[in-house]
Amino acid sequence: MTDIAFGTTEAAAQWRLHAAARNAAMAPSTERMFARAAIHEGAHVLDVGAGTGDTALEAAARVGPRGHIVATDVSSPMLAQCAAAARQAGIHNVETLVADAAALKFEATFDAVIGRNVLMFVDLPRALSAIRSALRPGGRFATTVWGPLERNPYHAIPIEVVRRMNAMPSPEPHIVRAFSLSNAGSLRAAFERAGFADVAIESVSVTRHFATIDEAVAANRPSGPIAELTARLDQNGVTAFHAAVADAFAPFLREQGFVITGEQLVVAGKNAARHATG
Repeated sequence: MTDIAFGTTEAAAQWRLHAAARNAAMAPSTERMFARAAIHEGAHVLDVGAGTGDTALEAAARVGPRGHIVATDVSSPMLAQCAAAARQAGIHNVETLVADAAALKFEATFDAVIGRNVLMFVDLPRALSAIRSALRPGGRFATTVWGPLERNPYHAIPIEVVRRMNAMPSPEPHIVRAFSLSNAGSLRAAFERAGFADVAIESVSVTRHFATIDEAVAANRPSGPIAELTARLDQNGVTAFHAAVADAFAPFLREQGFVITGEQLVVAGKNAARHATG
């Protein structure tokens, strides 16, 4: 997450409101990320790009009271939401720290590093190097990124609508950049150049369910990424945008409601260094 899309308290609070739906949709890829990171009871875990704490809070339950989670993000309002959610849930083993993933300065003490949907928004070589330096020898890093845009219609449709309206902002919004790491071969090469061993990449389906198309469209309205995507549109343009998205969503309406499936890639590697990296 970044301060560009989520730099205000209001935007961060809106993002947190949709945590349950977001976590339900991405549960399969998140579960694979946790498994690939080999998170266990008592583990010391770094969550990079933790945002409002979706994965940090889940990881906290898995490591238990003897474990510890350090949740980092460049957005202080997002981390404030994370800390508040932890307090509300009575979780005491989550620490938050404002930090850029590409400029982490930790000793090599973490058993695992996780990061859901963050690598697309950072300096990838620097971030991977910093992450590996934070891992103890044998520690594992697991992350998720979005697969190809054409396999993710929930995102591809609003992007295509804005392009048809000749209203794509410059520079590209985060929702467009989110699909910049969808090439598995390039991802593997980047991990290996950073010194990760046993690099594994797997494709995982993610599915969103809504009762109606209107609910699916409404779920996007307060979203930071969608607000950024429609930044060049006036109010009439935004209304037209949502109407066009609703029309394009129509083929995904089933008897059980609106169902739309996408693809994520789960990428993992091990710090094979015999000694702490620096």
